[in-house]
Amino acid sequence: MYLVAEERTNEQRASRNASVTIDLTSTMGTKEDNLKNIGYAVLKELYKQLELDRFWRNVRKKTSVKYDLEAVFRLLVLSRILYPGSKMDTFNKKDIYFEKMEGFALKDVYKALDLFDRYDAELQKWIYERSSAICERDTSISYFDCTNYYFDIGRPDMDTFDDDGRPVDKKGKPTEVKYRKRGTGTCTGSPYAGRMPNSRPGFWAAATKRRS
Repeated sequence: MYLVAEERTNEQRASRNASVTIDLTSTMGTKEDNLKNIGYAVLKELYKQLELDRFWRNVRKKTSVKYDLEAVFRLLVLSRILYPGSKMDTFNKKDIYFEKMEGFALKDVYKALDLFDRYDAELQKWIYERSSAICERDTSISYFDCTNYYFDIGRPDMDTFDDDGRPVDKKGKPTEVKYRKRGTGTCTGSPYAGRMPNSRPGFWAAATKRRS
């Protein structure tokens, strides 16, 4: 615990002392681009408060990786928020930040993904515990996101019925029902077993009418 506190103290002291040299006689070429993002410092401060840098440095000590694992994670997090893109695009734009993102190559970015996945549960626990010091949390009231996921296809997905109300294919031959397990009700004991008539009342009423 003492070593951790000493490490954090040294980092804070180092961040307070900096020397910047400016050559007022230098000129910029027509193809030179020195535009840098410094606004990310707000996000980096939150990153530091969550001690994510410390987390990945500890992980790196447990592995044999030679590249800077924490720098890779920091780049991916900042760029995901500010400049969303592919891993290659993120790596190619790493010089947009005021500080230098060094200590790793593009191949290391891809290799690091396996480690990020391996320590996913530990990372979430780490963030949860340290975020409580940043913002108060009432765990007696919890909200669970029950978002529904659905998929679209580029072709009609409607059942076609014959005169007896049974599903058929384009050639009029008997086929299986396309709609399965939708809504909350079930329909058993009929050729529509597995369908959820409650989820498509208008369609089901039309099908029933055709059967009668």
